[in-house]
Amino acid sequence: MAIMLNIEDKCDYKNTGRRGFECRFKRGYIKAAFTVLFLCFFALLFFGSVSDAAAKDFFLLNAKEASKFPEIKKMIDNWRYSDAFLAITEKLNSKRELSESEKLSLYISLSIVLKMLAKPADALMNIKRAHQIDSSSEICLYYLSLLSLSTADIAAASSCAVLLKEKTPENPWGYLISATIFAYEGRAKKAFDEIKNSLKYERDFFEARAFLFSYYKKRKKYESARDELKKLMKLTPNFELAPFFNSLDFGDRKSAEAAVRSELFYEYGNLMYNYFKNPKSALKYYKQSEKLNASHVKTKIGMAQYYALFRQYETAAALLAEAVRLSPEDKIASQYYDKFDNRESVETFINLNINTLKVVAISTKFTFCPGCGMANKLKAKKCSNCRKIIPAYDEISKEAVTGVENVQTSVSKPAAVEEFSQSDEIEQKYDDCLEAGIKNLEQKQYEEAESNFKEMILLMPDSPEGYNMLGATYLATGDYAVAISNFKRAIALNSDFAEGYFSLGKTYELTSKPEKAVEMYEKALKIDSEYEEAADALKKIKRGNK
Repeated sequence: MAIMLNIEDKCDYKNTGRRGFECRFKRGYIKAAFTVLFLCFFALLFFGSVSDAAAKDFFLLNAKEASKFPEIKKMIDNWRYSDAFLAITEKLNSKRELSESEKLSLYISLSIVLKMLAKPADALMNIKRAHQIDSSSEICLYYLSLLSLSTADIAAASSCAVLLKEKTPENPWGYLISATIFAYEGRAKKAFDEIKNSLKYERDFFEARAFLFSYYKKRKKYESARDELKKLMKLTPNFELAPFFNSLDFGDRKSAEAAVRSELFYEYGNLMYNYFKNPKSALKYYKQSEKLNASHVKTKIGMAQYYALFRQYETAAALLAEAVRLSPEDKIASQYYDKFDNRESVETFINLNINTLKVVAISTKFTFCPGCGMANKLKAKKCSNCRKIIPAYDEISKEAVTGVENVQTSVSKPAAVEEFSQSDEIEQKYDDCLEAGIKNLEQKQYEEAESNFKEMILLMPDSPEGYNMLGATYLATGDYAVAISNFKRAIALNSDFAEGYFSLGKTYELTSKPEKAVEMYEKALKIDSEYEEAADALKKIKRGNK
């Protein structure tokens, strides 16, 4: 979605509200420390069906020079790296004289094989031999940069990345490797700029999207992070070209793809549970993750949190016990698997963010409908989504500790552990409301936009995005006081919501309160130092004050 609003100059809404990658309403760093593809530093995430973009990328860097020997290429494609290594070395050591193009192909193939076998220094030595044969080869320049980075030769990696971009400015992989180098050096803004350049030439570029996902998640821009996950589901990574990735932990390409896809579903479930307060959607994705990778410990802990939230304590304890068996050193699983007879421990466990180990207050701020999983206000008697009666916590008997529910109301026992079509509907409704609201806002249909964004808030009451967009609607109509109230509500829900501070800054600027505007822009930049719109607005005010 790429929408730029065109509202009256007095509101200039195009510079406030929901901010994405290149413009304010374009829906959305590679995720460090992922179990699967982020094995060393920045490796690459997630699996989907093979896209045309992936095929084009592979052709750009690999097909031309490395396909002289189809039988070897087939071995590489099938992840028979040991067999490929033997076949390549046999040809290089044979008495038959090889042409320069044959040598080039063999050295490139050998570099790929050694990289995938986790021998970057040996791979680098062979790609240097290939480069001596053809110094203009794109794939040689790419691997020279990648493998130099793998062996901590930053200067050589940077030099090769520059040459690659100069040779083929439209090649997205050149910008990817350049971004990876900047990230390695801790230059986040430079890395992000390179990823933007990469996506300019290939929008469906898996590895660049993975960068964006981690970038947004790290900066607590969870709506944009979720958007990137959805895009990644439709794409596929290129394992051989991915920085820092090797095949040692996987038997074949299929198992690697399954593990990557499992990680994707886990991350999506994590966002649904912790940040969008939609636990039943979270369970759906956790189950898909577990189906693909039964040994994924964090997925089991996430599922246990769901069951504990809905008082399925026996099931939660069994999942944590299994997690302990798989990973005895896991502190979360070992600390909580036998603590479900203690309400305080249960509450702490339910509210724990598995990734950050910080409390996110999922159960103490909301009552969750046992029918559809919707988050409601604490004292809600009926679900605002499905209208079913919500039992109070104290109406659950002590027998629930053993996993047996005895609800003393007219509510029938919920089917709380299988598929939940209504929870899927909540997420879809939320997205539909956002898109419809933005469209209505763009067309100056403010009442309709207001209705859309209010419905977003009902669907996901703990997401600041709904309040920020609602505030933007009031800002566009000149109702500044109500706009400010909604922006402040967004910030109250998430004190690290940079867009909320920016929106407040824009409102203060429009109401001739430059000092307050400066304060808000500075807060936005403190949270996200790469927030270009906030930086530009701040510079504009300071220039005007001179």
